[in-house]
Amino acid sequence: MKKSANDNKVAGLQSVIRTFEIVEYLAQNNEAGITELSNDLGQSKSTTYRFLSTLKSLGYVRQNRKNDKYTLSHRLFEISSKAMGHNDTITVARPILEQLANESCESVHLSVLERNTIVYIDKIDSAYSLRMFSHIGRSAPAHCTAMGKALLAYQPESFIDELFSNGELRAYTANTITDKDKLKKSLTQIRRRGVAVDNEEYEDGLKCVAAPIRDYNSGVIASFCVAGPSIRLRQSVIKRLKEQVAQASEEISRRLGFRARA
Repeated sequence: MKKSANDNKVAGLQSVIRTFEIVEYLAQNNEAGITELSNDLGQSKSTTYRFLSTLKSLGYVRQNRKNDKYTLSHRLFEISSKAMGHNDTITVARPILEQLANESCESVHLSVLERNTIVYIDKIDSAYSLRMFSHIGRSAPAHCTAMGKALLAYQPESFIDELFSNGELRAYTANTITDKDKLKKSLTQIRRRGVAVDNEEYEDGLKCVAAPIRDYNSGVIASFCVAGPSIRLRQSVIKRLKEQVAQASEEISRRLGFRARA
């Protein structure tokens, strides 16, 4: 029987989905063989091999000759780097974040919200040898990071309810907020103050101060933070950082076209 145009569209869509499932799996697991991939993704070995062969021929995947396992090449990184280069938020925020890094002598990060996680899209390392480990593309839970809370604070309440509908917020440290109502209360305070603080809520010994970034439509499109070890970010330093971060937030947002209502 001849396939209809709709059948071809469905098959094409499934191929795209399967391709990205493989890409995302390799991104999470670094290296994997055909058997492992096909079992974990619920695909046949022949299907997995076919998609891997195509990705390999296009330069997105490479094969380890020693164990025949597959891993992602740098091709995707090159593409993402080019895409980031066209991101107005990064371009506009960069000089202000560099100034903030110089003033604070701590690491500065820029992120966007992806459902219940944040993704780092830019970073400036601290001059200190003892500093926060991070890399562009890294993700972290939104509910217990300063940047995540700075983004969640400006989302509709229905968004928060749906995001954490199971009522469970994973605890990463003894300071992590694990109750949804307490999280909502914290987000209300962040909206009022304009800054968010991570008081060792995601990693023991790490503190962060963050603020949102708005665009010309007044929407919160990103957030940034100053991060450092708790032995340096004492309460007096946190107080100063809140002022610096708030000022940087206003300046970046203004350059992106945001105008506060009188």
